[in-house]
Amino acid sequence: MTAELEEDYVLTPEDPIAELRAEVTKLDTELRQELARETERADRAERELHALQETHRGDIALIGSVLMSEADDRDWCDDYDRVIERINDRVSVRLPERIKNYSIDIRVSYEFTVDVEAHNQEEAEGIVGDLTKSTNWTPSLPFSDDRVRAGGTYAHGTEVEVI
Repeated sequence: MTAELEEDYVLTPEDPIAELRAEVTKLDTELRQELARETERADRAERELHALQETHRGDIALIGSVLMSEADDRDWCDDYDRVIERINDRVSVRLPERIKNYSIDIRVSYEFTVDVEAHNQEEAEGIVGDLTKSTNWTPSLPFSDDRVRAGGTYAHGTEVEVI
């Protein structure tokens, strides 16, 4: 090689791959920072949306409560029920519906062993039989749900078999 050609191919102390790595690292850092900012912005928007949805649900519940109270005061309960049913079929956040009491007939069967003071087995069976046929005797119902109350009317004179 001649001296003239060697001067054209003189390497500089800068490494092009090192420069490229530095540029990629810089861009990677910038992109990660931008991603963190956008993620925080999206999270904040999601929290704000959730808060607005909760506020909206609360507003709907308040509106429903006021309407229900007004229906009760004006004795418009049946009309309220019909209107709310039609509205709730078409909306995404339902208005509250009135809770009504229903009487449901149930059949309950119990078997007890009771201790009776008597002179003999026949007398003991008679005492128990008389007690269960009494109009003052009401069995307690084993419900633990607050929505179900033992009450109302009971059919008296239910046949009770003494075993």
